[in-house]
Amino acid sequence: MREQKYRICSLFAGAGGIDIAFEQAGCTTVWANENDRDACLTYHLNFPDVLLDRRDIRKVPASEIPEFDILAGGFPCQPFSAAGREEGFQDKRGNLFFEICRIMDSGKPQAFFLENVANLETHDHGNTFNIIRDQLASRGYYLRYLVADAQDYGFPQRRNRIYIVGFKSSEVAERFAFPEKSRPGKKIFDIIDRSRKAPEWCYLIPGTVQYEKMAQAIRDDNEMYRFSDGRFAASGGILSSRNGIAFTLLAGMGNWHDREPVIRDRWGIRKLTPYECFMLQGFPDGFSLEGIPVKSAYRQAGNTVCVPVVRQFAEKVVAALMEGSEPTTEEKLLLVGTVRNRQQLEAALSGKFYHFPARYIPENLERVSEVALYLPSRLSGEQSGIRYTGRISGKRILPRKEISELPKNSEEKYCRIEVNEWIECKKPSPVKMTGPVICERI
Repeated sequence: MREQKYRICSLFAGAGGIDIAFEQAGCTTVWANENDRDACLTYHLNFPDVLLDRRDIRKVPASEIPEFDILAGGFPCQPFSAAGREEGFQDKRGNLFFEICRIMDSGKPQAFFLENVANLETHDHGNTFNIIRDQLASRGYYLRYLVADAQDYGFPQRRNRIYIVGFKSSEVAERFAFPEKSRPGKKIFDIIDRSRKAPEWCYLIPGTVQYEKMAQAIRDDNEMYRFSDGRFAASGGILSSRNGIAFTLLAGMGNWHDREPVIRDRWGIRKLTPYECFMLQGFPDGFSLEGIPVKSAYRQAGNTVCVPVVRQFAEKVVAALMEGSEPTTEEKLLLVGTVRNRQQLEAALSGKFYHFPARYIPENLERVSEVALYLPSRLSGEQSGIRYTGRISGKRILPRKEISELPKNSEEKYCRIEVNEWIECKKPSPVKMTGPVICERI
């Protein structure tokens, strides 16, 4: 298999967490956009060779972005976060999602990776996510998504996020597999070094209300704590980590004095430093925050991603793109059948198979690697119809009398083709159906 460095276009790059993850997976970032002044400083410190565009993304002509293979970004999550007002697309930051679509339309990447708060899936009773999914699928992408907690993927932080991936090729989408779950191999203080004294400003002052309240709440020096709201009134308004797994680091760090994590070391009770917060997001040693204001550094740490988790997704995206990327000497075929009615479609989708009349099946059936069901516009309501594509998992010829859902008054034979999974594509490339079944080259 040839080695290939996939080129990343990074939108809403922030401190660069997603970019670090994809570069660790063997990709290279060719262009990034970020509009926050301090985040731009952080990004440039750590990615000095990447072309960083600091303009508002709405003012960036898509034609100025260099060619790229994968679009990656964690578009602003505050409009969808349960911790915010949940205004969704009514918040101007929520509408920045459509800038992703604009860049996709121009760059036509092979794949994309998007990250957001888990609440995105259920916001506005699921309507927001339906709009996002439809917008992406209508551009010819085959989507996969997963709500995943970082602690279930080997990292000691409770951080629940939705990860959305998409591919132009249905075959690549079929190959993509989500990372497997694993238990964290480390705990908080395998990452945070308490043997060194922190800067003096990190320590709470004995005798103050904050210090006395926290001193009373700390029961285990191997956990970390945070001042919180009334939801944790039973514990004095203080949230504790559990079993050495950190609670979610918040974007409100830096904006509110009581949102930074607190620990006890041998010198006293103190806040974690911004650098330690980045370490609890899995950033690599040597990540630079030189010259970055403290409040902004905290905020950036809370806004970024858990790098080791995103890296696992990035590796899976790259693996799916790379597998079978070598040119083959023998072309593969796609078998396309027209669905006559919605009942027929529903039976095929639920059963993960479709019966094609045998007389339409090409002699070289072994070269048919995928099948597609085409629902024309008169039935789908979409101008160019809807296509459902699946990678073949099994094939066999059956007499009609053995197929319960078809009339048995004929001796015609059918080819039962089974698939692993059907993937929906709205507004597919135009299909010219010259008969009930056609073959296309892949």
